[in-house]
Amino acid sequence: HILAPSRAALDIWLRAAKLPYLTARVHENAMLEPQPRAEPQPRPLLGTAQDPVRVAFVGFTTPQKGWPLFLDLALRCRDTAAYQFHHFAAAEALQPMRDLVGVPVKVSAANRMGMVNALSRHAIDLLLLLSPWPETFSYVAYEAFCAGADVVTLADSGNVADAVRRHGRGVVVADQAALNAFFLDGAAVSYVRARAATG
Repeated sequence: HILAPSRAALDIWLRAAKLPYLTARVHENAMLEPQPRAEPQPRPLLGTAQDPVRVAFVGFTTPQKGWPLFLDLALRCRDTAAYQFHHFAAAEALQPMRDLVGVPVKVSAANRMGMVNALSRHAIDLLLLLSPWPETFSYVAYEAFCAGADVVTLADSGNVADAVRRHGRGVVVADQAALNAFFLDGAAVSYVRARAATG
């Protein structure tokens, strides 16, 4: 009996494994419970130095989580007032850098909503989940959704891309070039403005 945390993970296993099985099904690690939309909040200066689009990376600064792509984007946007970049992680994992807001967060059994609360407190607009291969689930994506942030991810990110599409909560880009273009061409600002207008 095969149990997978997402349809994306199960599909990979079914395509790749040649082992016999009796049943195969999905049992998600977490599910979202829809809530009424918030009232639209006017942000007339959104995408300016007075109210930049707040962009975040969560977790360890490793290639398998997409840190190099996030860092490259943050450096490319360094002289752009439209964005403010954040890094949320355990205190010892934060990477001090000019123009990068480091936010220490500790999630534990006693503080399971620690990341959701931190993202919400800092009013993150877009969370970048840039895993270069398929994620089987990704709690961080669901934490972002719960905090009111949308997710920007790569097409090959497995359940992250699936969750973004399924919930209509973000943007799936083809690759690093498309990611950079989304931000540098101003499409990210336009996206966040449209989301803010709908509440």
